[in-house]
Amino acid sequence: MASAMQYVESACAKCGREHSHTENHEYEYKDTVDDDMNCHICLAPILDPLDTKCGHTFCDLCITQTVKAIKMCPLDRKPTRIEELRESNYAFKRLLDKLKVECPNCSAGMERGQLEGHLQGRCRSKRVRCTYAGCQWNGPEREHADHVETCEFGFKNASIKNGAKTTIEFEMEEGELIGISVVGGNETPLIAIMVQEVFQNGAAKRDKRLKAGDIILKVNDMDIQDVQHVVAKNALSSAKGTIKLMVYREQREMDKFSSNLELKRVSIMKNKGVPLGISISGKKKQPGVFIVNVAPDSVAARDRRLKAHDRIVEVNGRRVNQIPPQGCLSCLREKSEQSRRNSKDFESSVAAEATYQPLRLAVIPRARAEKTVVIKKCSSSEKLGMSLAGGISPKVNIPIYVSKIGPDGCVGRSGQLNVGDIILAVDGKKLSDLSHQECLDKVQKANKNSRQVSFKVIEADDIENGGNGNSYHPSWLKWLALPPQIDNSKKVSLQKAKEESLGFIITGGIDSSHGPQPIFIQTVMPGGVAYKSKLLKCGDIIVKVNDNPLTRVSHEQALQVLRGVKEKADLVIKSWPGTLV
Repeated sequence: MASAMQYVESACAKCGREHSHTENHEYEYKDTVDDDMNCHICLAPILDPLDTKCGHTFCDLCITQTVKAIKMCPLDRKPTRIEELRESNYAFKRLLDKLKVECPNCSAGMERGQLEGHLQGRCRSKRVRCTYAGCQWNGPEREHADHVETCEFGFKNASIKNGAKTTIEFEMEEGELIGISVVGGNETPLIAIMVQEVFQNGAAKRDKRLKAGDIILKVNDMDIQDVQHVVAKNALSSAKGTIKLMVYREQREMDKFSSNLELKRVSIMKNKGVPLGISISGKKKQPGVFIVNVAPDSVAARDRRLKAHDRIVEVNGRRVNQIPPQGCLSCLREKSEQSRRNSKDFESSVAAEATYQPLRLAVIPRARAEKTVVIKKCSSSEKLGMSLAGGISPKVNIPIYVSKIGPDGCVGRSGQLNVGDIILAVDGKKLSDLSHQECLDKVQKANKNSRQVSFKVIEADDIENGGNGNSYHPSWLKWLALPPQIDNSKKVSLQKAKEESLGFIITGGIDSSHGPQPIFIQTVMPGGVAYKSKLLKCGDIIVKVNDNPLTRVSHEQALQVLRGVKEKADLVIKSWPGTLV
């Protein structure tokens, strides 16, 4: 938990200045005060007037402390006891309250009796302290929220809250990775950069705050809410020493609709090319996208249901609470004829795929050359001189690929294989559906006492990291761009109650703003069915649900299939590992 103190006022609530409870309030008077209204002990205008038995008037605090000390009136020296002091008459109090003073924060002029109310409710420059222990910041209340969001005393200990943005800070040792894998990027339907997995060895695991599913909004003050995957990857990979991340964590499944906000679904029919007539924006302390203005005489204004300050949660079933306003704007523009498309049958939706114009650049599978190479060796005992990665494991199923090539081995000398090449077979023996060790055994067996080894490979795509001197780790985008013949699909089953949701949010579809896309899992809701199963991750692709294929369907059609699941969902998914940073 953050080491936050209870909310602390930096100044007196009544006068707006700092002083102890044993000292009188302090005011800046705008006019000269008549001497008859001054206290003859503190020599300032009287506060909370009390009268002595002998007829003199002083401040409550001044006369009480004086009588306690000397037991007499300080003017005529007559014996006086505290219980003999009486409140002054109401008319004199009102005269004192009408004295003109100046607000110590905003310099506004007003009656002294009005200052406390001004400080509590109307002053825009009220000063407060930072709520984090150890921080000495003392500034206007209107700047307090912004300061707390960036306060270095909060980053190191702030806990990540569900449904809120949080900035955290932790230390990385020299040469250490953050130790997470990420998916997303604005060239994919996910748009946001999301943590897919937190690994055992790394700074994030040691810090213990980041979790799978967290959305990374900023890296060391660099905004990555709507950037390409490689931009986010470079920002995360280049972080050294102290790293600061702004993250957003989705609300728990059980809390999603627990607020007092009214949720309503609004359907508006409009003509192509005619804008809805709404302006949208984000808010600093609240996630999501909000309507700022509804233009007069617009489609939305004539409909009369959308209002300024309404929060947009979904656009035609697509959650937009995790993307910036410009991403929501793309969804709104993209869906201008959604109701028309949804009214047609499945075949017409597929036919529309050919003419649909993407609004964003997108990752699509690319054809790669398939070839057979023969590596000739100088001697039967010569080593190949390359490293392989991949294979089937309980967590992942990825093809075997060349991760490193040494300069002195026969592979490096021949120049026929490259880092990133996918190995389909060695000496005619397939390497698919095998564990990493089983694949290594087959390669070593083919290499043993042989003067040449043949490999059937799919040529590498352009290499974005690694090379002949460094171990290569394909990014998430590289896996997405694999040709269709590389299939790592697997089956998972989720069991739920009848009225319970499956606990994940999807994006993508043939009507995506990125052009025809698979159905991706965007978010696994904390506390939901999918979250508890530990079988699904953000970035997974859903291929089939209970024998219903989702490979060429619209987003709305995929939603209808998922909503139709009663108690058990048998899913076929493709799960590619995220980019390691």
